[in-house]
Amino acid sequence: MNEISRSRFKFFAIVLIVILGLHAAVIGFFVLRHRPSAEASGANPPEAVEVVEAGGAAAPGGAAAVAPVKPATVYRDLEADPNAGKPFIFAGTLRKLPGKVTMNGKLSPRSGIIVDTATRHVLWAKDEHKRVPVASMVKMMTMLLTMEKLESNPAIGFDSDVPITRAAMSVPRTGVAFLVPGEKFTVREMLSLLAVKSANDAATQMGEFVGGSVSNFVAMMNERAVQLGLKDSVFVSPCGLRDKTRGNSLSSAHDMAMLGEQLLKYPDIMHMCVLRTFSIREGAKKSTFNNTNKLITSEICPGIDGLKTGFTNDAGFCITFSANRKGRRIVGCVTGFKSRRDRDNFCRFLINWAYESVK
Repeated sequence: MNEISRSRFKFFAIVLIVILGLHAAVIGFFVLRHRPSAEASGANPPEAVEVVEAGGAAAPGGAAAVAPVKPATVYRDLEADPNAGKPFIFAGTLRKLPGKVTMNGKLSPRSGIIVDTATRHVLWAKDEHKRVPVASMVKMMTMLLTMEKLESNPAIGFDSDVPITRAAMSVPRTGVAFLVPGEKFTVREMLSLLAVKSANDAATQMGEFVGGSVSNFVAMMNERAVQLGLKDSVFVSPCGLRDKTRGNSLSSAHDMAMLGEQLLKYPDIMHMCVLRTFSIREGAKKSTFNNTNKLITSEICPGIDGLKTGFTNDAGFCITFSANRKGRRIVGCVTGFKSRRDRDNFCRFLINWAYESVK
């Protein structure tokens, strides 16, 4: 091979090497660019970090989701009076009412109180801390504990069934809705029977339903009374009837007004309190009951929207009442009247006088 041939060979060899090198570089670039990820190739990925979102579920790519906790249902009016439950103020409290309220001395309760809730001032009081039998006003505590049970246990609601058991038959056949073991009524129906009919069998059955047993529920009533600062109150039953061994549930006008104020937080209860009638069952077995509180239909004393009446021979005719006129709330309690008519007339005069006195 002459010198010219060798030069040509070297030139073509160099060109070939350059071309092969360029091809190799291009192929390598595309191979690396489209290389499978570690996850696709089966290699172990970096350790995943679980991210739990506000709802409780893990974010995409995280570990197993955490099931959210169902919040309790709120039955209370969250804008209700924040002063409810605070001590009453007795400075300037009137102890002797004008004759137009007492019908010149013809109407007089055993004990009583009336309070302007906006200021907490007691406008009038008589033996407000005297312990007396309070009959069916006890059912206010039964309703309160039921509502607090609904709030704390999301598994129970107004539409939950309450099976009627022998507990409903354990009370005397007076002031009852004649509930029969084996029947079922909703929580809403049972509470309405307490508010409208003041049914002793319904109250006792709700005690068992909420407390697991009637005796346990009575213990809950007394524990809650302590928590609320009801120092004059001792409960022996969910309904207010006299217990054969422990006697009457005792409380005071002061404590009943404080207790009644707790129910004002629950719009559903307040709605039940002003129902003129309430019915259970359907067809031929339908039973309709009239509200025991006739003040709610009073035209001469407007604004009355609750709360609970009471009567036994030992307690006389009692009532814890509430009224709202133009956003001004008044609550009170009177005990020991000889007749429902006298009790209701006194309350009408008392409430009208209270609104005239509040400026």
